[in-house]
Amino acid sequence: MRNVIMSMAVLIGFANGAYAQNTVKQLEKYTLASAAAAITAPAPGMSVEAAGQIRTVCFELSRDGVFFSRTPEKFCVEEKKQSGAIIPIKVVLGLDEMGRFRKVAEFDLELLQRAKCMDCNQDVYGISNPSNTLFNELVIKFDGTRSVFDGNESGSVSIGTMVFKYRSIPR
Repeated sequence: MRNVIMSMAVLIGFANGAYAQNTVKQLEKYTLASAAAAITAPAPGMSVEAAGQIRTVCFELSRDGVFFSRTPEKFCVEEKKQSGAIIPIKVVLGLDEMGRFRKVAEFDLELLQRAKCMDCNQDVYGISNPSNTLFNELVIKFDGTRSVFDGNESGSVSIGTMVFKYRSIPR
């Protein structure tokens, strides 16, 4: 990293000396700060509230993954960070009608499984209930890919037995 920044300083035309060394240090600080900001920036469709304690990620739904409605059908997952663990608060389905969100369904579920890769989403949400209940069958499974460059995500999500295609909400 330092060699790249030093090369940048030479290309700009700085002579060897204290001024050039100070400029290189400033460039290093700026580059590291920019990299840190890029890492912590929210992905498309994501809002971060309360200093990262609650985050909401929303996606658009489609039947085939090719055609998405002009009045987007949204699928949002709101998660809460508690004692280092991520605990989903709710999964919400709804319509975006002329700038207003109309809630169609809301589920209070737990995160049952989280994928360990940076470029995929294979999260599974459901009820972690040890008793034998019909509600244990209600599972939401993601099978998607996430771009490591811009954070955009697309794939399929199954809600119970229904399968939909999803994508990040365009900015």
